[in-house]
Amino acid sequence: DRTTGEPIFPVEERPVPQDGATGEFFSPTQPFPTRPPPIHPQTLRPEEAFGITPWDRADCQRKIAALRYEGPFTPPEIGGWMGYPSYFGGSNWGSMAVDPDRDLLITNTSRMASRLRLIPRSEYNARMEGGVSEAAMLESWEPQMGTPYAVTRGFLVSDWGLPCSPPPWGTLVGVDLRTG
Repeated sequence: DRTTGEPIFPVEERPVPQDGATGEFFSPTQPFPTRPPPIHPQTLRPEEAFGITPWDRADCQRKIAALRYEGPFTPPEIGGWMGYPSYFGGSNWGSMAVDPDRDLLITNTSRMASRLRLIPRSEYNARMEGGVSEAAMLESWEPQMGTPYAVTRGFLVSDWGLPCSPPPWGTLVGVDLRTG
């Protein structure tokens, strides 16, 4: 409720993983809305990987299996983790629309997974001094100033450049504002 700041539908505090990068602190719980139901898939398992050929799919299965993923609050770590929804959001591309006659909220979603990895500052500094390779240009390298880490992030794609998450890679979603 924008006038009181109180949730319209119940919110549950749930435990989330606590074992991320050394020196980082994590909240023991995070708020999870009970309604509306998630508008983005909450899991991406290796057997759900997309691929247009058996080789492409196997490449994505291997990449998904190699990344840690325990839901949207998976802690950051040096070994890498999967972001799903990705770092540019499950619901993004600007605003939502509301149909006041039907009490319907309409938004679009992005359903592409991302690969994220913390990098020790010394590795980041060496990489920046030596220039970024062409392969690394497909990822963003960000310094995370004031921390002992930098981060790389990029879409989780096969060696052919196709998304590893299954289609559809974007949707339009309608939410009934009366019932959630």
